[in-house]
Amino acid sequence: MSAQSGLTAIDLPTSKEILQPVPGSPQRLNGLPMSMAISPDQRFVVTVNAGYGTFESGYKQSLAALDTQTGVVEDFPDDRTSVKARQTLYSGLAFSRDGRHVYASMGSETDPLGTEKGDTGSGVVVYGFNAGKISQERMIKIPLQQLAAGRKTMLIGSTAGDKGVPFPAAIAVVGSSSSEKLLVADNLSDDVLLIDPASGAILTRFDLSENDAVPSTYPVALSVSKDETRAFVALWNASEVVELDLKTGVVGRKLALLKPESSTAAGTHPCALQMSGDGRTMYVALANRDAVAAVNVDRGQFAVRGYFDTRLPHQTYFGAEPEALALSPDGSRLYVANAITDAIAVLDTRKLSAKVAKVGMVEPLGFVPTEWMPMSIGLTGGKLYIATAKGKGTGPNNFQQRESECTRSTRPGSSTYIATLLYGSLAVLDTQTMERDLPKWTAEVVESNRMKAAEEKIRFAGNQQDRIKHVIYIIKENRTYDQVFGDLRQNGKAVGNGDSKLTMYGAEITPNQHKLALQFGVLDNFYDSGEVSGDGHVWSTAGIGTDYLEKTWQQNYRGNERTYDFEGVVAEGYPLLQKIPDVNEPNSGYLWGNLARQGKTYYHFGEYISSTFCDAKKTASQEGPLLEGAKCQKPSILPGRLCRPSGAAA
Repeated sequence: MSAQSGLTAIDLPTSKEILQPVPGSPQRLNGLPMSMAISPDQRFVVTVNAGYGTFESGYKQSLAALDTQTGVVEDFPDDRTSVKARQTLYSGLAFSRDGRHVYASMGSETDPLGTEKGDTGSGVVVYGFNAGKISQERMIKIPLQQLAAGRKTMLIGSTAGDKGVPFPAAIAVVGSSSSEKLLVADNLSDDVLLIDPASGAILTRFDLSENDAVPSTYPVALSVSKDETRAFVALWNASEVVELDLKTGVVGRKLALLKPESSTAAGTHPCALQMSGDGRTMYVALANRDAVAAVNVDRGQFAVRGYFDTRLPHQTYFGAEPEALALSPDGSRLYVANAITDAIAVLDTRKLSAKVAKVGMVEPLGFVPTEWMPMSIGLTGGKLYIATAKGKGTGPNNFQQRESECTRSTRPGSSTYIATLLYGSLAVLDTQTMERDLPKWTAEVVESNRMKAAEEKIRFAGNQQDRIKHVIYIIKENRTYDQVFGDLRQNGKAVGNGDSKLTMYGAEITPNQHKLALQFGVLDNFYDSGEVSGDGHVWSTAGIGTDYLEKTWQQNYRGNERTYDFEGVVAEGYPLLQKIPDVNEPNSGYLWGNLARQGKTYYHFGEYISSTFCDAKKTASQEGPLLEGAKCQKPSILPGRLCRPSGAAA
């Protein structure tokens, strides 16, 4: 039972907790509801669920529709997105002007042109929408995009080419219902396209590349001015918002948002845009800076008015990661989804004055708790709709994979694949209730993030504080504490907070690890919030993830439709060598970078180091120019055989 009376807690591997009941009565969704759209008549709220896929959805991605009058949620899986399909839904989602269609983004890296049977290629999916029912209609394919002279991409065949892969992210609708056009942010070809949805013709291409390596800027979010003469695009990896002239088809001004001076430093990740009702201010979520920028776009202006801080009270470290925005009709309240603190920050936009902006950032009025990782939000009829990426979390996967048509040939085995246990959720909150209960809910958010914990230091004999001379950090991935050490015992007694019922690789299989643990220390409540290798490596070396990480790893793992960008190699290239930021690096940095900045000496033997072992390429992230491998006659040593003498040639 929590200290907050009447609340129970679910511990998360992030070291935080979910205090139940969560406000808004969350309903379960298919995995990873990346974006949300509200129908023109305000009756329905639709989410695009672009994760790995759950059993109830046939392990397919889907769109879900919530009827705001009845509260009923209905899921609509897309048959083209089964596990191992060569295309994936992504973050783009928008209603047509007449409300009879929904546009969604579909991306493919393995077959972007859709040449193989059953493949759609990259483009925009057009769904029919009728009274909350969603049906498949057609696909607007987008061809490979010709890059400017000197620009190269590695996304086709891992070789340098001059044709960019269009991987649609955000979609915005412009024009009247009789002549509407689509703006599409191409996340991997560094451009925005203006498309005629009827013919599929590309009317204008806005080139947003800033480096010879493509992708480098990663366009991710769109907004349109009230008079529809200008559009704005957030460049995920360039710490900028760029103005587009929709009349002339010209790329306009660029606005840097807390952009670091170093070309390779982690950027601020502008990832969501929200235009005010009067069209005078555009708000920009900076996920990798824990901030929201207010940009003056009134009458052709384009300048930062100031910033809002989205961190919790007394939070001085990085780790809120605002990823979605919603604005009240009168413009006085800005609601911000903080993915890492599992909360909605409530901001009073009227507090941002020129005087305040000179002093610092405006702090939130308070916070509302959510389930794990709020990722998309929407506001209509006085209700705030909140979709989280991971709901209540997963728990042990020590049971057989439930079969569907998709899993019979792809995921057999005695244990369930963890990604299929990641359910999203959708909650509904009354904004007046939020105002009334904000102090109480803020206190719950502070508690669930364990902000009340007192700082403690290790106490050594003799009160000496310099006893630790060296720290050795060994990473062995993909297993929980209980799966390996749940059976840990010494002198016949159980050691540590383990559960032997969950042990899969106990003392008989891992005797050396058991001996090391008993000799050097047992960390039985040390958590790594990583479901798979990709996010696990980032959490293990940075203590936190990023919005880019959470919005790409599931597409990579379910069908290789995003590259494996999580160990220093991104889009088959090396950001450090390309002189661009690593789009996956948290603002707080990786372990080795922090050690170097603190003047600590360290030896680094494996993580994020690219090499070839025995002239054999294992994965893309282990192949590269930093270390050269030599040929080996035998790359492995069989049991009972002698190792090669020290110093012997390979």
